[in-house]
Amino acid sequence: DTTAMRAKMIAASLTVLPALVAGFGYMEPPEPPKRALLTVDVQDCFMEYSETLPVGDSLRILPVLNELRSPPISDFFDLFLRSQDWHPAGHLSFGPTHGVPGFYNYPFGIRVACSDASDDAWGCCPMLNATLYCADPDTACPQPSALSDPATNPVCAECFAGGDPYAADVNPSCKVIDQAMWPVHCTDPAEGGDGGFAEGLVPRDDDVIMQKGTLAALDAYSVFQDNAFFSLRGGVKAGYAFEMAALLESEGIEEFYVTGLATDFCVSWSAKDAAALGYTVYMIDDAAAGIANETTLAEYALMEAANVTILEYFGGPELEYRRRLAEAESVRRARELRDAGIARISMTDLRAKIDAEKTTTARRRLRG
Repeated sequence: DTTAMRAKMIAASLTVLPALVAGFGYMEPPEPPKRALLTVDVQDCFMEYSETLPVGDSLRILPVLNELRSPPISDFFDLFLRSQDWHPAGHLSFGPTHGVPGFYNYPFGIRVACSDASDDAWGCCPMLNATLYCADPDTACPQPSALSDPATNPVCAECFAGGDPYAADVNPSCKVIDQAMWPVHCTDPAEGGDGGFAEGLVPRDDDVIMQKGTLAALDAYSVFQDNAFFSLRGGVKAGYAFEMAALLESEGIEEFYVTGLATDFCVSWSAKDAAALGYTVYMIDDAAAGIANETTLAEYALMEAANVTILEYFGGPELEYRRRLAEAESVRRARELRDAGIARISMTDLRAKIDAEKTTTARRRLRG
């Protein structure tokens, strides 16, 4: 039978092919790098409909995020991560905690002194010295709170002589940083808050979810560490250890893609930290949105300086008119970035990489 004989010949040739190829010095194509896709803080508290801390254009990015997180584009990624801003009542970042409004002295907020001396003295104490804020009598002054009371916040006793947050001098062992003031936001929905994930973001069964900003006296923009930079340098408080870096290492991740809210804070800080840890980092521009244009453009420059590559996706929302809106927004952003001297590249190449990697995998399976 001619057909049967032909099949045997093909099978035999496939059996000896690897040896023949090896004899000619053929090298197996390298495995593609493992990639993680992070979706930062896409929560009700940051959506355009929020009554607490709405981010403009946040609804626009949802179709793009969902396409990135769904087949076939999701085949490009190996690990899917979602972060969740999650604050207790009286949080350090809430303006009302200190008797001032949200966006007080934006974007700097107030000065805080921070310590990781112990599990008790872990976090920040507001600095209430009036010369920092109140030289102008019309300017609101931060007021005492539970976070500035050494009886309830041991950090104050660690950082100020006599635990007095009005003192002009700070213990040299403590770190002084700016803490932005926000409206009350991203609290537990079970207690009437709006910290739940946005309904428009389609969840995945394999999403790895991590919460940040969970301590009253310490804020965290990055998924890798708190704002006082204690976590990455090795400080660990019980119940507040950041495990993102360990997770990425255990999964063998090499490329890290960042999306979500808000570009000028949590997205950028996460991207810069990932780059500092040695990952190849991409921030997907049209899958993210910022709070303010000025601070967003400033963070683009800082990301570029940190070797974060800015990608544009031109994602495919199902309805054509939404696609046109997304592309128009991307063109507008491209002009802003160009005017600011910031380069970005197209994510269209990722589609070609997906096809190439699928072809390589298929050939590898065929060779057995």
